[in-house]
Amino acid sequence: MRRFALSILLMILFTISLIAKSDEKKQVAVTFDDLPASNIATFEEQLRINRKILEILDHYQIKAIGFVIGSRVFGKTDILDLWLKKGHDLGNHTYSHMDFDKVDPSPFQIDITKGASQIRKLLKQRKKDLRYFRFPYFHEGNSQRKKDALRKFLKQQSYIIAPVTIHPHDSEYNGRFVKAWGSNDKKQKDSVKTEYLEQIKSKTEEAENLSRQLFSRDIKHVLLLHLNRINGEVLDQILEYYSRSGYSFVSLKDALKDSVYSLKEEYVGSEELTWLERLKRSSQKE
Repeated sequence: MRRFALSILLMILFTISLIAKSDEKKQVAVTFDDLPASNIATFEEQLRINRKILEILDHYQIKAIGFVIGSRVFGKTDILDLWLKKGHDLGNHTYSHMDFDKVDPSPFQIDITKGASQIRKLLKQRKKDLRYFRFPYFHEGNSQRKKDALRKFLKQQSYIIAPVTIHPHDSEYNGRFVKAWGSNDKKQKDSVKTEYLEQIKSKTEEAENLSRQLFSRDIKHVLLLHLNRINGEVLDQILEYYSRSGYSFVSLKDALKDSVYSLKEEYVGSEELTWLERLKRSSQKE
């Protein structure tokens, strides 16, 4: 009788564990840097690739956010307006894609403010506020003085720093893809696309493992992509991979509701670290 009762108890516990696991839904926010476009020469081609990316996002019912480089906006507000018409958000990525490692806080703050000008106008037309900022190169301060100064400035300006947990380094693959595109080398283009998709998978699994190592769970992830040619070609395959892997897509706003993003990270330096890598360095420091 005692053995039977134990068997029943184990079955109940097993069922509860399955239910708990089924409730642990994997979620990811999709974000794009370098709007209106990165390394795409003509306005017509920039417009075509933006439209293609927006169509794919629509297909997967994703509300994304694009981080804008202000100096690239002039004459191209139509592209940004397409994003807003589709219900996506826009964030500030500075005016000139300035590297905070190479300047003091004052000129960097000026670059942020200058970058915000055109974005605020577009958002205001749709009764939206500019809320998010992302550091170029993930460089948030290579000294404690600089990091503290920028944190204070961004808080005063009501910015939320947009973190990244999945960083596939797509710009590196895009450079090779663009070169193959220019020489009409189909074999090389296909090879680079295959490598890039494997990188997406590898970096996603790496982020999942680090999340489980640090927090014993799957957090809400934030994926960084760039508005470039290779993502125009393979975005559908990227999003299909996430869907097949059990992910649902959320907005950046929803992703940041995860308590992990309210934790304090104390990394100071020049490495291009994701949010989880920063937290890991902070915990090791302690």
